Amino acid sequence: MQHPSKRGRRPVYTRIAEELKRELATSPDTPPPSIAALAAKTGVSLRTAWKAVNLLIAKGFLVRVSATRTMRAGSVAHADAQKSPAVNRLGRDLRRGIEDGSYRIGDPLPKTAWLASRHSSSPNTIAAAMSGLQRAGLVHKKGKAWIVGPSVIRADFSAAHEAPVIMMLFAEDTSYEGFFSVNFVEPFARNFCDEIDTHGCLLSIGIFHTKSGDASANVPAGISEIRAHIGALGKRYRGAFVFAQPATVPDLEDHLVSLSKLGKPVVYFDFDNTGRRLTRTELGIAKKYYRCHFDEQGAVAMALRVLASHGHRIIGLPCYGSPAFAWTQRRIELLQAAVHPPCRLVCADLNEQFWKMEETFSAGYFLSEFGLETTMSGSGGVVRRRSLRKRLLDSTPSLASLLDEKVTALIALNDTIARKLFLWLLSAEIAVPGKMSLISFDNIIDSRIFPIATIDTGFSRLGYLAAHLFIGDIRVESDAGGTIAGPVMLVNRGTLAKAN
Repeated sequence: MQHPSKRGRRPVYTRIAEELKRELATSPDTPPPSIAALAAKTGVSLRTAWKAVNLLIAKGFLVRVSATRTMRAGSVAHADAQKSPAVNRLGRDLRRGIEDGSYRIGDPLPKTAWLASRHSSSPNTIAAAMSGLQRAGLVHKKGKAWIVGPSVIRADFSAAHEAPVIMMLFAEDTSYEGFFSVNFVEPFARNFCDEIDTHGCLLSIGIFHTKSGDASANVPAGISEIRAHIGALGKRYRGAFVFAQPATVPDLEDHLVSLSKLGKPVVYFDFDNTGRRLTRTELGIAKKYYRCHFDEQGAVAMALRVLASHGHRIIGLPCYGSPAFAWTQRRIELLQAAVHPPCRLVCADLNEQFWKMEETFSAGYFLSEFGLETTMSGSGGVVRRRSLRKRLLDSTPSLASLLDEKVTALIALNDTIARKLFLWLLSAEIAVPGKMSLISFDNIIDSRIFPIATIDTGFSRLGYLAAHLFIGDIRVESDAGGTIAGPVMLVNRGTLAKAN
């Protein structure tokens, strides 16, 4: 039990820290004393003196510049110390990570020990770089952790009618449902809306036209009503997010130009890369217009590079003979253009009707579809399995032909097709990835329970960055045309192996 005489007392180092802070406040030109001088002056141990100084460092009043010396945060001497190449380099790296979404607003930065190892930097260099980011409003201190963004993220609006508003514009009164329900767009939609909500902004829906003419009376329809609605918002209007395609909105280019003239950000989500690339150059817009899209060319190159690095030289490309969508034909063309010797692509048209059916998502379906319900157990199990495999291959010549070509890997055009291919390979008793590697595109949420390697679209981070174009708290990089591509990434869940 604590002695009664010590109850309620403040620690000695707390008192010394307060005295030192007052002393330095009254003498702005006086540098902080060394640890030894502080200990001698106050009659305490070096350890207690260090605790007092560390308390002021944690509060951002002092920064450590060596093992025994500190200086005032924000002082001229501190600013000079931050000009060292190591500090500038680390500061740029961290700033770049914040601006490209690698470190997100509200998330803690890695600990000093990790940063020191990752960037080959000293704790002093890291402290100086963090202080610079703090003065720029990019990070703040919370306890011992550095947190990305300002200490207060969500603005405190006393009423909803005071909150900033971003217009979300769709082709028609039903297409906004696709924005939230289409599986490969979902990561963008979720991250975009979450960031907008976190920062206290509101979303208002508008449509360029309707097919049925029965849109809600509360939703502005047509560019005239949209412009009137924006005018009524006044200073609350923060910009427009556009989820539409020229094929569904013939005057889309004119609408994008018109909205850009209002002086607020216009973000066009070109989710499937179809049609013309509507960049600033194409539209004749100088600034504040952005085209967010999937780096499909980069994704295709990454898939082929990964397979080549695993030693695969003959790669199968199963695809529909008559593509129902423009994106399928475009992706095939990109793959064919990107493959280089010694690798080559072998295409196979998936002519069987069942490839296009939603039911082909279970191994049991393959058995029932082709009359292969015979039990796999019993003394004749091996014979039966061989018979089943032969009958399955005979029933699906489109894929069986790839085996004759000695392919060691398959590229699926998207995750939905990859799931069907994966189950077909299992049913045909072709070991994955032992005998056949498989890679796909999109990384949709429905496929994440399957052990399929895929190229992520980067839509999750792209949605985050698109939101901050409106929020305006971090700099979001784009090229001269206003284009921002999602960073593609390999997600290997187990269907990649070295070629035999």
